[in-house]
Amino acid sequence: SRQRINRLMKEEELACKTKRRFKATTDSRHNKPVVDKHDDRRNNWIQELDKRRGKNISAVAVANKNARIAWAVLTKKEPYKAAA
Repeated sequence: SRQRINRLMKEEELACKTKRRFKATTDSRHNKPVVDKHDDRRNNWIQELDKRRGKNISAVAVANKNARIAWAVLTKKEPYKAAA
């Protein structure tokens, strides 16, 4: 039982490891504007999709597109060529 385990642990002077707390390394909830690093056709499409449909739906659409691109690259066995 739980009480027996507690008693045995006290007798042997054992203690449970405490769970480490999450340490935030970045502040992702800031109010500062984010600079767009990329200005290619694909990223422009993603930005327009974000504006039209919202972040969640656009994230699913981008994941779908990435999966289709990965599948095409693997089946054709050719390197990825971004659309110009």
